[in-house]
Amino acid sequence: MEWITAIRTAIEFMETHLGENISAQDVAERVYLSPFFFQRGFSLMTGYGIGEYLRNRRLYQAALDLRQTDDKVIDIALRYGL
Repeated sequence: MEWITAIRTAIEFMETHLGENISAQDVAERVYLSPFFFQRGFSLMTGYGIGEYLRNRRLYQAALDLRQTDDKVIDIALRYGL
């Protein structure tokens, strides 16, 4: 799999499963690469580690939910595993 395709597939997978407890292992399996090799490539291509990317996206989605809904903070935190 080409690197750009692998990165796009991984990001789509992570975006789809933001509310779930996924790991770098799960993402690497999705693009058929070893976790170590994929984490290195993802970091080189995007400037973020997989865990860092997931954490930032979850925090951003939680902030949007806080602004756009009347949900309680604790409910939003639990939704995104924060």
